[in-house]
Amino acid sequence: FTLPFVAADLSSRLMDLSEETRVLYVAMTRAKEQLVIIATCDFEEKLKKAVDCNFTYDSWMRGYENVFNVILDEKQFFLKVFPSIDHRRTELYFGKIANRYSREVVEEKAEALGLTLKDSAKEFVAEIYGSLMITFLISWIENGMKEQPTVLVKNFSTVLHGSLDLMLQQAALADF
Repeated sequence: FTLPFVAADLSSRLMDLSEETRVLYVAMTRAKEQLVIIATCDFEEKLKKAVDCNFTYDSWMRGYENVFNVILDEKQFFLKVFPSIDHRRTELYFGKIANRYSREVVEEKAEALGLTLKDSAKEFVAEIYGSLMITFLISWIENGMKEQPTVLVKNFSTVLHGSLDLMLQQAALADF
């Protein structure tokens, strides 16, 4: 690239940015009741990479911590945008991720315990675990993301330790 080409390209980009800024200013100062701003973000791609692994009972904590860290990397975005987002949509979005790896962990743990469970029972237990994870994650965001993910996930894991075994054993006895 030549210097004049780079200068012309930069000038063009600045003019585009100037026009976008002007349009944003007009929209923000003319909105009567509500202004909806849509932006692109590579958050979803980062989140997919954070959880793109095989989850096992021994590694679920690392995957869960990765999710917290990806969100923490986008802290300013979440603190500004999260209050205006329908929380049910947030639960559904994160729920897809949590339920996927909850199912993998439940399947593995049931097999390790030698339990034969119906798919519906495994789904039920996985949904409970996924819901707990999502509720905990959303609460952390709502409270300003002050705590470090490593500490939170460790505490979460400590409190839940052994509960998955018990839930699976109870589900096997109930035969639902």
